[in-house]
Amino acid sequence: MPITLILILSLNIIYPMINTDLPNSNLNRYAPKKIVNNSLGILTTAKSVLAVDGKSKKILFTKNKDRILPIASITKLMSVLILLDHNIDWNQEVIIKKEDRREGGRVYLGYGEKVTVRDLLNLALVASDNQAIISLVRASNLSEDDFVKLMNVKAKKLRMEKTKFFDPTGLDPRNVSTAEDLMKLGAEIFNHNNIVKILSKREYSFKDVKTTRAHHIFSTDRLLGSFLSDKKAKYFLQSGKTGHLDEAGYCFFCEAENNKGNKIFLVILGSKTNQGRFQEAKGLINWIFTNWEWDNSGNYEKK
Repeated sequence: MPITLILILSLNIIYPMINTDLPNSNLNRYAPKKIVNNSLGILTTAKSVLAVDGKSKKILFTKNKDRILPIASITKLMSVLILLDHNIDWNQEVIIKKEDRREGGRVYLGYGEKVTVRDLLNLALVASDNQAIISLVRASNLSEDDFVKLMNVKAKKLRMEKTKFFDPTGLDPRNVSTAEDLMKLGAEIFNHNNIVKILSKREYSFKDVKTTRAHHIFSTDRLLGSFLSDKKAKYFLQSGKTGHLDEAGYCFFCEAENNKGNKIFLVILGSKTNQGRFQEAKGLINWIFTNWEWDNSGNYEKK
């Protein structure tokens, strides 16, 4: 085999080939262009990675974007969409019941405590609390089975063809998707400013309605406490959602923005370690904003 071909094959094993094709060839005049063509990206432990431009949906980095994998608590983003579809009242008060408890993760609320839907949404998305999601499902007046059916109906409506849900928390490893499908979910989630605001919180405080017992929670997204939290920097993290199961590895879905208002969405599935997914996210965000250029005048020609 020629030496040149061996080198190309080797590089593609270490670094994924960067595919700049858009889903449905939807490249428009606002799509960024690559300015450092010999830069292949960064090495990742993740099983699947996808980064796209927020406006044009141009693919900026990809690795196994079609691979079907467990998504753990990324599931909660779909659960929240179903709650929004049912116009759940954010001021509704919910009493925590024994049947809401799920294994996995820290327990924040005791049986009999009364909290608002708003507080439960924050608890579910900021601290990734499983009990909070189940309490919200109950508050929607839907059975858990019916709720999951609606999640799968919504997935089909969003053309998430390789996605399947079996529970609303993400504890079931049969909840699977692809990085490409999750971008379609993200397109819906990031249209809801009230949800994005929750996903951008490093911490959150609330009180039991009856006893005024105070609760203070911290985000599972460690990047919210890093240098990427500085919105005066050249680029920063806008919001994010984590997920983890033994079967899923460490997952992360986030939205980042540079100081010119250009957004990117990034999905990481199946990283080997908790810290690794965040390091890979930081590296990819930096690489993209360093190696791609946006012309906000819209003068790029269609390709």
